[in-house]
Amino acid sequence: MYVQRLISYLLLFAIATPAVAAELYPLPSREVATAAAYFKQKKYQDAWETASKASQGGIQAFILGISAARMEHWGEAASRLATAADSFPLLADYALYEEARSLCRLARFNDAVKPLQKLLMDFPDSSLQRPAQLLYADTLFDLKDFAAAYAAYQKFIEKFPSGSDALSATHKSALCLEQRGDAAGAVAALKTMWLKYPTSVYAAKAEDDLSRLAAQGVKVNPYTPEELLRRATTLYDLKQYEEAAKALQSVPLAAQPAGAADRFLVKAAQALFKSRHYKDAEASLSLLLNKTTSRDVADETRYWLAKTLDRTGRGDEACALLIELAKSAASPELADRALFEAAFIRKGEKKGAEAVALLKRILSDHPDSSFKQSATWQIAWESFQAGDMKTAAEYLKPLAESDAFREKALYWYAHALSATGDTAGAQRAVASLLAEFPFGFYAQSYRKKVKLEADDITFPAGSVCEILPIPNGFDRVKALISLGLYDEARKELSLASRKSAGKTSSLQGLARLYLEMEDYNGAYKLLRNERPQRFDKNTIYQWGISYPLVYRDQVAKLAAQHNVPENLVYAVIRAESSFLPTALSPAGAVGLMQLMPSTASIIANGGKAKLATNGLTNPSTNIRIGIQHLRDLLTLYSGNVVLAVAAYNAGSGNVNRWRKAFGELRNDEFVESIPYPETREYVKKVLVSSEIYNRLYKLGSTTVAITLPPAPEPASQTAESASAPASQGGAEKVQKPVVVVN
Repeated sequence: MYVQRLISYLLLFAIATPAVAAELYPLPSREVATAAAYFKQKKYQDAWETASKASQGGIQAFILGISAARMEHWGEAASRLATAADSFPLLADYALYEEARSLCRLARFNDAVKPLQKLLMDFPDSSLQRPAQLLYADTLFDLKDFAAAYAAYQKFIEKFPSGSDALSATHKSALCLEQRGDAAGAVAALKTMWLKYPTSVYAAKAEDDLSRLAAQGVKVNPYTPEELLRRATTLYDLKQYEEAAKALQSVPLAAQPAGAADRFLVKAAQALFKSRHYKDAEASLSLLLNKTTSRDVADETRYWLAKTLDRTGRGDEACALLIELAKSAASPELADRALFEAAFIRKGEKKGAEAVALLKRILSDHPDSSFKQSATWQIAWESFQAGDMKTAAEYLKPLAESDAFREKALYWYAHALSATGDTAGAQRAVASLLAEFPFGFYAQSYRKKVKLEADDITFPAGSVCEILPIPNGFDRVKALISLGLYDEARKELSLASRKSAGKTSSLQGLARLYLEMEDYNGAYKLLRNERPQRFDKNTIYQWGISYPLVYRDQVAKLAAQHNVPENLVYAVIRAESSFLPTALSPAGAVGLMQLMPSTASIIANGGKAKLATNGLTNPSTNIRIGIQHLRDLLTLYSGNVVLAVAAYNAGSGNVNRWRKAFGELRNDEFVESIPYPETREYVKKVLVSSEIYNRLYKLGSTTVAITLPPAPEPASQTAESASAPASQGGAEKVQKPVVVVN
């Protein structure tokens, strides 16, 4: 039995302790190192038992204290952490904070004040200053020293004005005012919270407190319509459209001037539209349209009524209303918006000529319109789809000089010029595309089709961790990592990264520390603004951090098992979550591959039991189900990666509708025609990332077939195609572009 325990002990130490841990921060003994490994796995009882066998010292006391706190053994934690605060100075602020927190949990508030005051006084640069200041104010509140607590809360709010903890401090401040006899001040503060932060849990608390005060006889005046409108507008701006509609409909309008009341009604109808209550929106807008209102209200009403008519399947009525609005609208901006909306309705009905005519009206009637470039692109694209390459080229040419459109405009401009026989012009456009956007969707699409040799960007053997240096200094971060306190280490790194902004060498070192914790998201975010345009010894680390092989063993095994390209899996993870296992979208998608719990439960067990959110934050579970979902989509679309990736983002229902509308298009045209901008860019991003993963690590191809229109082969490379500005990637060798021959 003893031998088995010893073997298990040694095996755990060998496996769970990172090989580089000793390089980061030396731990005093094997027992402490093993306890830290247990701590990393959140096995706090095992960590406690193992650390108890180690020689006494500051680090041992720290591990014992933190382990006890995690197990909610508050008395033991407070005692051990008091020792650690004196004997482990490197992390004394952590010991002091956890000691105070433990004492508060024991309701020993007087005892908690001293370690908090010491932390706030002796460690002004600590990352724990913020939570310590709030805990100090809360402790004073619990001691019923409301005057001191109020002052502490106000100091906290002044220093940290945003965040949920600031709202907590604001709420407690109001309660301090109540306890000090300033009921009117408390009411004012609580009403402000309810109005300004309507989606916060503290808004609900404020509402409960106001009801309580009113029941006690405190005067609580009703909200004014202006206040209610501001609150509803905040909800609308936060995209809480259902709540915004309810809030707007609750505003008493009888006492409002007619113009103000009308604006309430328009905003309420917009909220109903945004929350997809189209019939209710139409009813409200129709009633308003029959009233005598100001011109701007009438124009806005007609615009939203037209949008509502379109959503309820009455495109002709919607177009007629929008075209009439474009003629009479007081605002040129609204007139252009109406024409643009009408053009999109006609485009959706496959009435391209009518759509182009409407878009051209924007350019002719208002040449300085904010819609100018968007309208120009749509004219070019509709002309291209109709086979009118001369017109397409005419409208694509100016877009190729626009930063917002240049990349895709160059690609399609080259197509259009090739089709009209302007081989030299097409050659120049392609050369610019390859030089300026060498790793973009369009350059990769071109290279793939014409089998243009690309520079070898194979990632060297080993991990990116081995490329990056261990930074000098940062002993606190290194100690926290070595002790398995990853959450605390991340906070320290976040603070350090703000101080190191713009310092490339410092950021590399910080990235290395993130990677020591296998925190790919932290390293990725740190360097996300560094987008390499070439591959050499100076950019290798950027490629490795931007395109890491996360959870390689599991991904490779499951991808092979389900016949899903491994590089496609990494590309989806990168696009969905930026490698953050706990990512949670506003819609409720969870984890690395952003799975909806309902979808995941169907894939995992036929929907017999809903998977909990915390289960989907487990990388193993999320990757397994995500790969199965990808396999199902690839099967559904007969291996077509473009359709499968689009469906992963927008759902198969939308993709099936798009296939019916324009499924006969080539893949590149299909991608460009996706009507949802988010999905369109998502597909491009995934396909590009998939190809880069393949080139970096030789993982295999997604076999996406993207074609180009036929064109004559150029006689020679022009001078203009030979180079590009260094700032746009000119340092990379430019291969001779090839145009496909029919």
